[in-house]
Amino acid sequence: MYQNIFYAIAVLFFAVGVCAVFVLILLRLVSPDKNSRYFIVSVFSEKDSDCAVKISCAESVITLFGLSDRCTLIAADSGLSEKERKKLEAAFRRDCAVRICSIDEITDILTE
Repeated sequence: MYQNIFYAIAVLFFAVGVCAVFVLILLRLVSPDKNSRYFIVSVFSEKDSDCAVKISCAESVITLFGLSDRCTLIAADSGLSEKERKKLEAAFRRDCAVRICSIDEITDILTE
């Protein structure tokens, strides 16, 4: 008898959880927040020097999460040379809108 009660409670909790997730997804689709188009792939420091590795990692992230048509790539430019910056922008131009900016600019964008 107690087993049936526990079973019913477990099914009830599962049903409520599924409904809650469904409602949250609907709310997200109906009213996405202003920052949902931004996806911060990486923050570059002056110690980072291998641009090819950064590009490869960021491309993998974009592919993995299916972000190709709906994101603006934001990456901090503190350690990038102009040549590396151009390379990074070119790597993503075919997939999504690209914006390379500094840490301060990222903070401003995400808080506006």
